[in-house]
Amino acid sequence: MTAVPPILSVRDLTVEFRTRRGIVHALEGVRLDVRRHQMVGVVGESGSGKSVTAFAIMRLLDRAARVRSGSILFEGLDLLQANAAELDTVRGRDLSIVFQNPRTALNPIRPVGTQIADVIGRHQPAPSSGIAMALVCRPRLLIADEPTTGLDVTTQAAVMDLIREAVDAGQTSAILITHDLALASEYCDHIVVMHAGHVVESAPSATLFAAPRHPYTAKLLRSIPSAAPTIDALQPIPGSLPDLRRGDLPPCRFSARCDRYAAVCDAPPLRASRLDADHDVACRIPL
Repeated sequence: MTAVPPILSVRDLTVEFRTRRGIVHALEGVRLDVRRHQMVGVVGESGSGKSVTAFAIMRLLDRAARVRSGSILFEGLDLLQANAAELDTVRGRDLSIVFQNPRTALNPIRPVGTQIADVIGRHQPAPSSGIAMALVCRPRLLIADEPTTGLDVTTQAAVMDLIREAVDAGQTSAILITHDLALASEYCDHIVVMHAGHVVESAPSATLFAAPRHPYTAKLLRSIPSAAPTIDALQPIPGSLPDLRRGDLPPCRFSARCDRYAAVCDAPPLRASRLDADHDVACRIPL
């Protein structure tokens, strides 16, 4: 029996930004799949490339960005090769994003309802009296970039429950971009861990939280209060992300922070290996 292809398949995505201070190698060889009716969590420290990945999927990268290689297939359509008309059809109707700071996505001098009606009317013409019914329609893939930032615990749970219910009902698939691993473990089916523009580990949530195989993932889990049995067990990740403007970035961008580092880690290229069913890790000396 032929496996059903994922609704979204990102392959070998490499993105750089030209700045006055040099070229920023923001993403390198990113691979990511989202299956139908699945919520995938993309986690990692600030600056790991989570939001850049989301913006690349939506084709919303700014002019300084350059996609050097890769493909982004959404239901068979390569979004990187799609023309303006194709993108206009897909975005909003089938593929939507909740921005990290939603306040910047709205015009402060126009009623919110009018702005929502504008979007719906563009993709699904309807009279103003039918707006409430039209809102019931959901995109086939929702990207939520830190959707709970600044919310109290009760509202945060309500927002995440709403997204999860839509996924469970078969109405949508979702990508949750977050630095909150506890949130990801509670709501996501699959976790993708990013560090300095690389995907370092990808696994089902239960597998990853029970037995992380990449040293960075393990340290990330030990750095959050909800995953540590005691306060004394908390361990900060040493060092910081490498300067992504460097022209001599090592194959493993975590090597300078890793206590398992060995000479073999410097041998290019570094590619993800399949450890188990649906569990990939980009490490030459996995745990």
